Amino acid sequence: MTKSIPHRNLILGNNLAASLVALLLILPLRLRAREISAHNPDLPRHPLTLQDCIAIALGESPKLKASRFDLLAAGEEIRAAQASLWPSLKGSATGEAFSGEQTGKFGIVTTSPSGGGISANRQVDLAGIGIFDLKLEYPVFKDGSIFGFNDAPAVEIKKAQRNALAWTAHLTREDVIYRVTQDFVDTVSAQTAE
Repeated sequence: MTKSIPHRNLILGNNLAASLVALLLILPLRLRAREISAHNPDLPRHPLTLQDCIAIALGESPKLKASRFDLLAAGEEIRAAQASLWPSLKGSATGEAFSGEQTGKFGIVTTSPSGGGISANRQVDLAGIGIFDLKLEYPVFKDGSIFGFNDAPAVEIKKAQRNALAWTAHLTREDVIYRVTQDFVDTVSAQTAE
């Protein structure tokens, strides 16, 4: 038994290879190395100053972006911890509709304009029962907070964590500025040495 092997399209393969070779050979001849540049409209057209470099680095630093989001999340955690100390109102409602006929000895209780009572009729077309519940909780003393007016230790811990994150973000910002300044000075020194 023989197995058939499909043949590749040699013309298409040769055309593709020839196109790639032509592109690689012609492109360097058409464009000089200094002419190839990515133009970013946000960057200035003049040589960058140290302040420009610092502003760009601060705007594009992933560590600084992450620390901003961490600070926002810490602020929300503080608000959530404070909200747990304030009053809460909880409610629920359930309803049930039913129809049919009585299944036991007891009569069907109905309401009517002439007064309610037990109906002699053993069939109900449609009836319903509603149950409603509303609950207000106002903690007098919860987790070290009295009536929610003073901060509980859990809230103070969240505030301390947020302050630590703020200092970390500040130090990260200063580190980015330091590194950009060092690179800028090294680059300018290398250019003047040439």
